[in-house]
Amino acid sequence: MADKREVQRQIDRISDLKSKRAYPDEFEPWRAQTERVLAQVFGETSLQVTQFRGIHYGPVIVSTSDTDAVFDNHYHRGLSEAKMLLASFIEDLDESKGGSEKNVLTCPQCKAVEVDYLELRPSGATEIQGGLHLFGGRKKNIKTLAYYRCRICNNVFSIEPVKSGENESVK
Repeated sequence: MADKREVQRQIDRISDLKSKRAYPDEFEPWRAQTERVLAQVFGETSLQVTQFRGIHYGPVIVSTSDTDAVFDNHYHRGLSEAKMLLASFIEDLDESKGGSEKNVLTCPQCKAVEVDYLELRPSGATEIQGGLHLFGGRKKNIKTLAYYRCRICNNVFSIEPVKSGENESVK
């Protein structure tokens, strides 16, 4: 049975992956092994596995003018997001005393577990100007939300990331 030590091992391997250019040979085995560890710890249909599967390690839209630097930037950003998520999963395990509770995300509309992670995005009053999000209000009022799409009813919904054992607030 996998546990938080195995999740930590996957985190520890990220610094080696980040020291290289985008998509070294060891990246895909690391990603697949991390997904397997999370499925063993939290369950195949858990929120944690869904979030990890949703991380993008490359640009969503590719242009012929994209340089290697564009791919390297997205790859390193994806690894940083993976490190942050995996660290939060270890905190979840610490708080739930070993991770015996499985956290399964369901669509609030149709209750299906077939949901895809879309992205993490800051919430709050935003304005887009020149392609950049400008946030209104005070910085302390901005929360990060995780957005998902149901594969059954196509509903898009968000949750505020929470620690294991707390109630999820679905938007």
